[in-house]
Amino acid sequence: MDWYALSTLDDALDETRSLLTPVRVGVWLRLAVVTVFAGGATGGRNASVSLEAVPTWGFRSALENAPRLVVLAAVALVVLAVLGFVGSVMEFVLVSALRTRTVGLRRQFVAALSPGLRLFGFQIALLLAALVPIAAVVGLILAALGTESVALAVVAVVFVPVAGVLALAVFLASAATTSFVVPLMQDREVGVLDGWRAFWPTLRGEIRQFVAYAAVRVALSVLAGILTSIVAGAFAVPVALAFSGLALGGVATGVLAAVAVLALLVAVGLLVAVQVPVTTYLRYHSLLVLEASSAEFRLR
Repeated sequence: MDWYALSTLDDALDETRSLLTPVRVGVWLRLAVVTVFAGGATGGRNASVSLEAVPTWGFRSALENAPRLVVLAAVALVVLAVLGFVGSVMEFVLVSALRTRTVGLRRQFVAALSPGLRLFGFQIALLLAALVPIAAVVGLILAALGTESVALAVVAVVFVPVAGVLALAVFLASAATTSFVVPLMQDREVGVLDGWRAFWPTLRGEIRQFVAYAAVRVALSVLAGILTSIVAGAFAVPVALAFSGLALGGVATGVLAAVAVLALLVAVGLLVAVQVPVTTYLRYHSLLVLEASSAEFRLR
């Protein structure tokens, strides 16, 4: 039996090498922008917003600062929503770039706005599907603690694995949507649900192939994470030692600031040099697995 997830590994490497070599700075920079939003080494988009809060606030202080907290929460939600929408659009831009071997940010971004919006709405629905049972479990736990009800505590404990299974199902659905449904949406110019209708018979009929793909993808993501950590550590440790030496040596603050900025730029460049080929390879792998399946999809 030919396992798609294994037989396409070398082909994905060939496709990645063909796109990224010879090195063209413009292509790498544009792909870097796309991969920042469309997924890093693990294939998942990451966005974080830090909100500064005073940990010693009591209940009265929290009420007094409620307007500030509401504003901060609203700003955070807007920022996350914008990042999520751009990331959804970039999923289509990345697939288009890999299939056509042309990375044109503006044109491809505009063309992907409509399907990106649909994908963003679908991802929000999946997120809510995962958050609602988790919120219900948290609510039951708080209610049990507040009322000292054993019955509520038992119900909360029973629902914990249910919420966990649902969260895992949502994660898998989101990953499958990004890896396989997005290309079918783009290929057929349809929405997310129609894309899933096109993919579902293939997934159901070749479930063992896609389970094998999931296992291989996890292994590849772990290796990619290790590689990124090694590169980051190999750069960060000597830079930190050198910076500490300069600081202890009484070097002017302006010089230290310039060195810090230069180090940051070099660090970003190194991470891009790792992220671009890794993300390109992972996405080519999923596209080739889809092509090898019974789905009506061709890379080109």
